[in-house]
Amino acid sequence: MCGIVGKYIFQECLSNHTDLPAMIKAIEHRGPDDKGEYRNGRIIMGFTRLSIIDTVTGHQPLLNENNSVVLIANGEIYNFKELRDILTSKGHKFRTRSDCEVILHLYEEFGDQFISQLNGMFAFCLYDLNAEKAIIARDRVGIKPLYYYHDSKKLVFSSEIKGILSSDGVPCEKRKAVLDEYMCFRTLSNWRTFYDGIEVLEPGTCIVAQGNVFSRYKYWEP
Repeated sequence: MCGIVGKYIFQECLSNHTDLPAMIKAIEHRGPDDKGEYRNGRIIMGFTRLSIIDTVTGHQPLLNENNSVVLIANGEIYNFKELRDILTSKGHKFRTRSDCEVILHLYEEFGDQFISQLNGMFAFCLYDLNAEKAIIARDRVGIKPLYYYHDSKKLVFSSEIKGILSSDGVPCEKRKAVLDEYMCFRTLSNWRTFYDGIEVLEPGTCIVAQGNVFSRYKYWEP
């Protein structure tokens, strides 16, 4: 199953990272086999792993050849073998046999158009250290869950809402007048959740955070 959490800071550098362990702890039931984290002044990311493919060397976060791109990913890339062959022929060097490592090298090869190459179920965050850019994406039909909160200072994301609520500075205010809607339809419309400010990342959608800019766009439509 696996799980991811993270926080990207828009206006200031992270002075501490005290909330990352709590965020990881909140979703550790999704991945009892391993955990990992990445930290710098702009972003913190955490991962809990249920080992399926490459149980030995598939530890996350994953890094590219020169450690300039970092990835945490929950999911499975169905066409990773074909993509790996293509990328290897173009000179890319793989460190693991993990299916998710192709995401890193696709970004290196194709830039922001890399997501369209993926066939699979996934939710991931890729961080480009040189550009200080985070790319957060969910698969085309939303098999893998992903939630997010953002304000003028930060973007917080997680595979489960409880991972976001465990982060410092996220208000825990229940959304009003939604229980009747949920009881009728067993879901909430317009990608809302039971908490104000915490939203579902739509299927086939990508978030880009860079500097103090937040943007969201659909990379796929049925």
